[in-house]
Parts: sequence; C-alpha cells; structure tokens
Amino acid sequence: MQDASLTESQQDTTTSPSSPSSSSASGGRQSVRGALRQADGFDAQAALLEPVQRRARSVGQGRGAQAGAVQLRAVQMEEAPVATPHADAALEQVGAGTGGAETTSPAEQAPTITVPQSYDAYVAHIENKFAGDIAHLRQLQQTFASKTQESEVQATKVDAKKAELKQLAEKYKAKKDSLSDEESARKRALELMQPFEGMTMAKLHEEATGLLAKHKNAKIEDKADLNALEGIMYATLELMKDIDPESSGFGRELYSVKIDEVENAALVTKAAAEGMPPAQVAELSVNYRTWARVWMRTVIMNNNQVAAENLFLRDLGRSGREAGESPQTILSKIFAKKKEKWGFDEDLTFDEATEEQKLKVYEGMIESAQKTNAGANAGLMGPSNHSTNNTTETGPGGNTGGSGPTGGGGNTGQ
Repeated sequence: MQDASLTESQQDTTTSPSSPSSSSASGGRQSVRGALRQADGFDAQAALLEPVQRRARSVGQGRGAQAGAVQLRAVQMEEAPVATPHADAALEQVGAGTGGAETTSPAEQAPTITVPQSYDAYVAHIENKFAGDIAHLRQLQQTFASKTQESEVQATKVDAKKAELKQLAEKYKAKKDSLSDEESARKRALELMQPFEGMTMAKLHEEATGLLAKHKNAKIEDKADLNALEGIMYATLELMKDIDPESSGFGRELYSVKIDEVENAALVTKAAAEGMPPAQVAELSVNYRTWARVWMRTVIMNNNQVAAENLFLRDLGRSGREAGESPQTILSKIFAKKKEKWGFDEDLTFDEATEEQKLKVYEGMIESAQKTNAGANAGLMGPSNHSTNNTTETGPGGNTGGSGPTGGGGNTGQ
C-alpha cells in the first residue's frame, strides 16, 4: 500500500488510506436512521432521556427544513421518527447501516487485526463494552423525564453565567497566567455564549440554521460567524447541563473520558500492536473519535435531537461535514504544520516526504484525535472529573481557540 494514498475523494467516507471508498448507505437519510435503530441493541422507541410524551424533534423533511426554526411537539409511540437532516447526513458520512463491512479488503487486512474498522462494528463494540454505563445513563435520563414536564424543558433559557465569567476575567486581569488550562477554556466558552443569553434550545437552533444558510450550508470561513457558531455550541451544552445536570455530566464523562480518552486510545494501541500499517492506524484514530461523537449524538442524545442538530451544524460550519473533519483533512493540516516546522517548501507533497516524516504526521493525527473539547468538559463535567491536558482541540470537529458535541465532538457527543 502507499502511505500517501489518502485521497481527496475519501473525505466523505470512512475508508482506509490504502483502500477504495466504501459504499455509503443507500436510500434516503431516513432509511439510514431506521437501519441504525433496528441494528442497535436498544429499544429505539424508548429513546434516552424521555418517555414518549416528551420527545423533542426537528420538524420537516430533508435539507429544506434546515433554515427554519425547530418546532417541538409530542409524538405517539407508533409514529414514525421525524427527520433530523444533519444527523442523517453525519450517519451517511460515517457509513452507518452499511452492514458493518470493514474498511480494508481481505488482501490488505492482516488476519490478526481484531479492532473494529467500520462504524457499525465500532458501535457494537462500544455498546457491549459500556453496557452498564449506558444502562445507568438511561436510568438517569428516564428518572429526569418522569418528573419534568416537556413544556418546562422547552421554555428553559440559556444562562450564560455572567457572574462566573466576571470572576474568571478578574482573575485573568490580575495575573494573566493565573488561569489553569481548564479555566481558560471555560472563560472563552462563557465569552462566546454571552450573545445567546436568554435563548431557548429551539431559538439556538434557529440561530445556527440561519448562520449556515448564510454560508450556503458549507464550511464557514468568516471568523466572526465561526465564533458565533462556537457560542451556539457552548450555549447548547450549557442549556443541556442546566436542564438535566446529572445525565449531562455523566454522559460527557462517558464520552470524553471512558470512551474517547481511554477506550479509543486502547483500540488504537491494539491495532498498532496487531500489525496494522501506520497510515491505517492514524486514520482509524480519527475515525474512532468521529464515530464516538456521531454515536453519542444519534443514539445517546436521541431524546434531544434539537440539541444534537445544533452540534452537527457546528461541525458542518467548521469543517464542511456534519461528521466533522475527515482523516484526509486532518492529515493535510498536520502535514502543513510539520512542513512549516521543518522549514520545507510549502509546495512539497505528502508523497514526496520521507517515511520517517510520514510517521511523524501519523503520530500527529493520533495525538490530535485524542484531544477533547476542554471548554465543553469544564462546563459539563467540572474541573475535577477529567484530565487537564486537553486544551485546544484540533482533531475531527476541532476547535481552534481554547475549546470539540461531538464530539462531542464536541462533541454529550461534542
């Protein structure tokens, strides 16, 4: 295989650097969601955080609904799921519902490789490995749902924590290096969410869809609008935490610590030990991060699809894809930084790099995929519940400014 064969055509797939693109799910996005729900081991109709009477969904079919404000309503048990276009797009991008086919051909895959190499296989592994945590999270969510009226949830507004921001700002002003990495990330998150003080979740979605529509539902280059989109993400997470702090905090710890920091890293290490080529290991590390974030938003946050859509919109605006940046994009960014560090000509292609230089890029991809959104962690989990080395996220769905959802992300799945 050629290490440099991560091609631009693979950016919307989960294929490996050395293999042709895997086929995406056929049919409409609604069928993708349906296939995933039928395939997962849980009762999709008893989706998390809610009995049927308080399910929140975005109304409207397909991408035509993106620019409008979200409508929230109750649904009956037998009613078909309402379309969530950005979640469905992300599922297509990661290859959900494609039968669990691996991302390498038998000729290329060593028989000893046992780690999951497709989205469906990864989800099956995570849901088996963390079945106890998922069951506990569901119980927390169901307990909350049983004692809370949907009208209260819909009416809850963003509290941008002005007093907390003032305290952090004063501490920073007194001594610029007085803030910890977590405090710095939290300060930036609070600053970005200030314009969204007093907004409901539906209003945040309206703001996000308006921003994306302004940029034709593509990657946003304007810095001010990117900051606004980040603010919407942080406001969404803050609102989720204020509405249901127990399940939001536990869900974030499950995603960012147990799965992202620990399990994904263990799987990547295992893949390398089993003889997977370095280029493939690097891509898999990025995919694991992406897959965890998409799973978190489409399965764990299935009760709160409005919030999930806000997070998918954030990734769409930052990377041009609801699922976040592809392995090829991450490779290109890291290689560009390495070239600058090494003093190489900016026109040098990855094919022209030495094997040692390529290995450095692959290592950078793995390191990037292991960084989670410090701003989201500090807000949802608090400073004592997560590691302190996760500062600025530059991996899939990454945030370049003190922050990613999904994954949460990013990316709950931020």
